[in-house]
Amino acid sequence: MFRRLLFIQSDPPSPLHSTLGEIIQAASNSSILALRLPSLCAAVGVVWLMYLTGVRLLDRGLGCCLAALACAGPLVQTYAGVGRSHMLAQCALAGMLYFLLHDQPDVRRTPRRFLAWALLAQVSHWSTWAVVGPVVGVEFIRRLVAGCPLALLLRQSAWYAVASILLVGVFLLQNVGTTATGNMTGTFLGVWDYFCHSTPFGFFSQFGSAEWVSAAGILFVCLAGWGAWAGMRDPSPHVRAFVFPVVAGACGSLVGLYFMAAGIRHLLIYQVPLIVLAGVGLRYACGTGSRASAAAFTSVMLSLVVALARPVDPYDNLLHDDVRYSRPAAVLKRQLRPGDRWAAWPYYQASPIFRYGPFPEPQTPNNPEELVKLMSAEHPPRFLWTTVEAESASRARLPTPLQRTVYYGRSVLIEYPSDDPASADDDSR
Repeated sequence: MFRRLLFIQSDPPSPLHSTLGEIIQAASNSSILALRLPSLCAAVGVVWLMYLTGVRLLDRGLGCCLAALACAGPLVQTYAGVGRSHMLAQCALAGMLYFLLHDQPDVRRTPRRFLAWALLAQVSHWSTWAVVGPVVGVEFIRRLVAGCPLALLLRQSAWYAVASILLVGVFLLQNVGTTATGNMTGTFLGVWDYFCHSTPFGFFSQFGSAEWVSAAGILFVCLAGWGAWAGMRDPSPHVRAFVFPVVAGACGSLVGLYFMAAGIRHLLIYQVPLIVLAGVGLRYACGTGSRASAAAFTSVMLSLVVALARPVDPYDNLLHDDVRYSRPAAVLKRQLRPGDRWAAWPYYQASPIFRYGPFPEPQTPNNPEELVKLMSAEHPPRFLWTTVEAESASRARLPTPLQRTVYYGRSVLIEYPSDDPASADDDSR
């Protein structure tokens, strides 16, 4: 169990989700519904936390704006039903921002709930550090400027600092010598496309043209920019005190988006502070709380009408870096014989296909050297489930396959000749 929690076999960037996945898989016999419940509950929790944040910061109009923006986009609607870590991370970040606002009035009081939710966000996905770090840093600076003694602040946050340092150690244990640190992106056009599809106005893409997709991103950027500008100039001190850390988190999000977004799903994490700023911008643009509530209701209904009138397969523009795991899982389940073994590489490839089982427990090497050693053993696994890129990198050192089937140009199921005595006995019978 120690190895399974440190060298995670499912989603290496998320210790929390992987731990939940291990427990749920064991308790529910890999039930797909059970594996998806944390994401669904987190998605509902995000909407509620956003509403509470808006009400506490300004009024119900802002609460409705934040709640609407948190639920209107096709990305969040899709990943609310996908058993991955990103909705948990979004919910943790939303809770961190709510308790940031809750703990701000008294600068000498320990911000336990704010720091606890920040720590929860940090263990929910490593990408959240790009948001959490700037928010926590700016809030600490604000407290010092507001009169909190440095010694008191250090005592209040010592436990949080120690826990964060330990998490850095976990991160190094999980990722050194694996492929997890190589999944970075960095082209502006690719990032902009991700960004536009991920916004609360991403349903514009269902009208088909690239101009509509860009319009979704531009509208979101304009609202967030206006919210940051208006919030930092608001006459109310508590509004300004909240907006400054959120702006810092948004800046961290943009940096993380460009350098560390391995897929559109990471925008669920990076968009949280931007949604808050966009909600503030929408509230100020509407003028009154009642108008803001009406605008929020209209945006939600419009997204629903468009989704019903022009349905789009999420695999076309949201899950384009995933595969339909049910297809290779059905092939693997049909061809596995009693006594056969199978392996997954990289090691987190096992999780999405494993839930369509039941399957025997896969063998999951942690690096290319372990993969080659495993496949060159006297009795190697009969099947290898891997990515096309990973197979190409190690093909020269792997045995000659009996058959290979590529799925969606990204993942490949490879069958090797089996000399496992158990399989041979089964064939003879």
